[in-house]
Amino acid sequence: MILKEDSTEQKLRGAYYTPLKLAEKMVDFFKKDASIKSILEPSCGDGNFLKAIVERIENLNLNLDITTDITGVELCLDEARKAMKYGTNVECQDFFAFYRDKVAGKSDYDAIVGNPPFIRYQDFDEKSREIAFSYMKENGFHPTKLTNIWLPFLVLSCLALSENGRLGMVIPAELFQVNYAGETREFLARYFDRLTLITFQKLVFEEIQQEVILLLGEKKSEDKGIQVIELS
Repeated sequence: MILKEDSTEQKLRGAYYTPLKLAEKMVDFFKKDASIKSILEPSCGDGNFLKAIVERIENLNLNLDITTDITGVELCLDEARKAMKYGTNVECQDFFAFYRDKVAGKSDYDAIVGNPPFIRYQDFDEKSREIAFSYMKENGFHPTKLTNIWLPFLVLSCLALSENGRLGMVIPAELFQVNYAGETREFLARYFDRLTLITFQKLVFEEIQQEVILLLGEKKSEDKGIQVIELS
């Protein structure tokens, strides 16, 4: 995402955290589905989504063990420690290594929610990039030097869903604007029975000059198709 002011460490991590109120509303997308038994936040940062998830589970008396059924992944140790205070399982490692070691061919999740980092190709850690791109290529994608890290984050999160899984992601609006995301647009339309795209008239993140959308996907739905909702 484009910074108004330079903040090198934050920029390299692509770390712009979702406001808690927005995280809570996104978690509401999952709350009516009693079949959800496992939840993943692949870039949990300091834990706003985890906080929202835990609060919703407690309020609704859902039969989930937050210590085992909810997992957050965070590369930065300091941020992972902050996220741990909400009582969920937090894995301090690179998401793509986590996907390779604990997800691909091994497990899946009923719900995945989050806000993937925004890191350009040249700032994308080489080892992490190799893992991400290898899985993208394995699934028919053709990543290039224009590919931003949020895109394989999104694709692999989709692939980590269970048969009836749901996904909620804060995604740059350029998903629908740039050529390098063309394959992903086609993939999303095929992969989900129902997609809901929520756009905003005003910037959601004040510290960046980047429009975002909320992407809500349901792999199985009787109400099929794509809907677009605009909010102020």
